[in-house]
Amino acid sequence: MSAFAGNVTANSAAEMNANFSSVSQNRIRIDLHVGYYNPTNIDKGIGRSPVQIPSIYMDGHTVYPDGYSFDEIQLVSIDENGDYYTVYSSEVAEDAETIEIPNYITDEYEIRLCRGGYYFYGDITI
Repeated sequence: MSAFAGNVTANSAAEMNANFSSVSQNRIRIDLHVGYYNPTNIDKGIGRSPVQIPSIYMDGHTVYPDGYSFDEIQLVSIDENGDYYTVYSSEVAEDAETIEIPNYITDEYEIRLCRGGYYFYGDITI
């Protein structure tokens, strides 16, 4: 599966094809869900809109947060007892355009992009 996200402007079909071919076609959208670190502490006072789930893309070991800001990235796996454990964790610079996962990490993981008391998670294969 591949995804394209961007704007292409051109004066001719040839120029449009040249612009389009320069954009990476290998980005895969990560299907994300939202989770909370401690749901019992969520304030139940004033009603608020639900958390907006971002559109995040991945190409190899590079994650594209597409303008969203996160505090931390985690790669989580499950051991033989069914318990989750963190394989990789790193802080994310504010306004980072890309997040690099080290090349030595390869397998199937749950990716978690953390912000405040909640995180966005989805399954990835690197």
